[in-house]
Amino acid sequence: MKDRKEIDAIIREAERNAASRWAFISEWQVEPQSTDRAPTSGTVATNNGPASVRRAVARRAHQKAYKEWSKERHH
Repeated sequence: MKDRKEIDAIIREAERNAASRWAFISEWQVEPQSTDRAPTSGTVATNNGPASVRRAVARRAHQKAYKEWSKERHH
């Protein structure tokens, strides 16, 4: 049976191995990613219409953006 010092040494070694393993994994997985988002002005349009109209406008804008994105992706 192992004494407490041996057990502590085994635990410390395992922790060092785990830390170095995750450092290695993180190192090779981290890559800069290009952005595919179009630049925006950062301003918000003022909408005085009812909520249903604002939702419909937003839905159409999102559908248009998705359609453009989908075309670019599949060509």
